[in-house]
Amino acid sequence: MEALLIISSLIFSAIFTLVLASYVAVKVRKPGFLSYALLMISVSFYSFGYAIELSSSTVGGIFNALKIQYIGISFLPVFWVIFAADYTGLGKKILRSLYPVFFIISFTTLILVFTNEYHHIYFKNIGVIETKLFSISVLDRGPWYWLNVTYAYSLLLAGNVLFLILVARSSGYLRKQAILMFFSSVIPWAANILYLIGASIYGIDHTPFFLTLVGPIFILALFRFKMFDLVPIALRTVFDEMNDPIFVLDTGNRLVDYNKAAIDLLGNRSKLMVGLSIDQIFYNHAELIDLLKNNVSNADPIISSATGATQYYRVGISKLIASEKRIGSVLTLHDVTSEQMLIGRLHTMATIDELTGINNRRNFMVLCGKELDRVKRSQRPLALLMMDIDFFKRINDEHGHQAGDIVLQNVAKFLSDDLRSTDILGRYGGEEFVAALPETDRQTASSIAARLNRGIESLEIRYQDKTITVTISIGIVVADAWDQDISLDRCLAKADEALYRAKEEGRNRFVECKLEPEFS
Repeated sequence: MEALLIISSLIFSAIFTLVLASYVAVKVRKPGFLSYALLMISVSFYSFGYAIELSSSTVGGIFNALKIQYIGISFLPVFWVIFAADYTGLGKKILRSLYPVFFIISFTTLILVFTNEYHHIYFKNIGVIETKLFSISVLDRGPWYWLNVTYAYSLLLAGNVLFLILVARSSGYLRKQAILMFFSSVIPWAANILYLIGASIYGIDHTPFFLTLVGPIFILALFRFKMFDLVPIALRTVFDEMNDPIFVLDTGNRLVDYNKAAIDLLGNRSKLMVGLSIDQIFYNHAELIDLLKNNVSNADPIISSATGATQYYRVGISKLIASEKRIGSVLTLHDVTSEQMLIGRLHTMATIDELTGINNRRNFMVLCGKELDRVKRSQRPLALLMMDIDFFKRINDEHGHQAGDIVLQNVAKFLSDDLRSTDILGRYGGEEFVAALPETDRQTASSIAARLNRGIESLEIRYQDKTITVTISIGIVVADAWDQDISLDRCLAKADEALYRAKEEGRNRFVECKLEPEFS
């Protein structure tokens, strides 16, 4: 009765694991489940073959049963380590490169078992002893058997190590998954070790029974903890492929995991970061910490110089939800450095005069308009200086347009260096420049204009083997009568009128034109 119960249990195990594999293969189409299904099929062959072995009483019958068992035993360690790598997401690239070697060894083992009577490399001899319940095989193991045992145990141990690493690197909800998987993965060891040292009950191999137990435990983890829905498979795959730094945080905003791009961003200190809080990891990015604590993404990029070069990242924060419960969040730093640099270049092209490097006319008008509105509110004066290089056409005619460009660049540099940082300087067109001087009255504006006249006159501009000197004429208007509606166009028109008078009066001088009230 006991023998029948054990054999029936093995047959049930074979059918159960086969059904489990079929269900997973057909119904559950997610990464990692194929290796799980193949692992269960291997267990099914192992269990079914062992049931036949225990039912046999002759060496021939036992040897045929061993062949069936080894269809599963030969490949079980391979599918075990592949499943562990798929689930944990660890070591996949290294193991993937070794898969061909693993399968070659497994196929070799299977072939040697099926042809053992011709060479006895796997089993030197197969005998039978009678026990109370069964005819138990006595195996005189050959050299390839011990080689295969070493190989199989190495793969099984590698799978255990991957699960253990996942336990160490996980926290909270994910840690529960990892612990369940790790303890499930060590169950078959106990049975196999007992069998090898001859300490098993009735002298039979309990490994198939224990392997059958592992299958539903994994399924329990699947449906209870949704182990393939969250991490590590999906996220780990994304981690390894994404160029953007990605960080997985638990509900306490402590680091659970990160990808290779995050290592590149944070450098060597990333190796010590698991378990640290966001305050410790991003201590020099207060803006990012605020976004994470408030669990909001941002529209404007943040700036990082962690790699030595300025980089721009757009922050994305996503909640991780399982069983309608928040279990953590994913922080993604999308590198928008190229985009920001392009925007910067376009902004420069739109606002800066390419030749002189100062504001172009359009940008000057925008900035000056804002400044005029500001000084109106504060009832403070604003001076406008319209400047023109005297006899500029003569320079182009005598020295060429390249010399004219150099003159423009030197005059612009002098004006930029001489004026205050709060002043607004722009190229108004051709050889004309314009400057807005906030909080500058008539006396101060005249003083500045006189200084500019002297400075430009003493400027020596080298072109090839020649020295070129120039002068400028300046028109001034000061807006300080705020009881009238003063517009930027009126101010510029009056400054241009003053410039015209400076030209007529002999050039290399400044003239102020008073801003008269405008009547409607």
